[in-house]
Amino acid sequence: MRFVFVIILLTVQYTASIPNGFQKPTRYDNFPVYKVYITNPEQRNIINSLLNNTNMYNLWHNGQREMHIMVNPKELQNFKRIVKQEGWLIELLIPNVQAYVVV
Repeated sequence: MRFVFVIILLTVQYTASIPNGFQKPTRYDNFPVYKVYITNPEQRNIINSLLNNTNMYNLWHNGQREMHIMVNPKELQNFKRIVKQEGWLIELLIPNVQAYVVV
């Protein structure tokens, strides 16, 4: 019984020590990147609040007059609704991030 416990413990330790390079890579199928033109501080605040949801938004560039953000496809409809509601000017930079990922 003690032998089995030791084997289980060693297996758990080994699995926990495997570097990230051996894990299944993250995919970004249909994740678009948008350039959002910043026209006022309130707009930047709204975008920053969206970026707090790291599962749905990812900041790629934070410039003085523009921000580039990657949007999870699950959140795309909501993002477009906010853009329309707020009257933001956006530009699609990358329609599918996964197309640029080298595996």
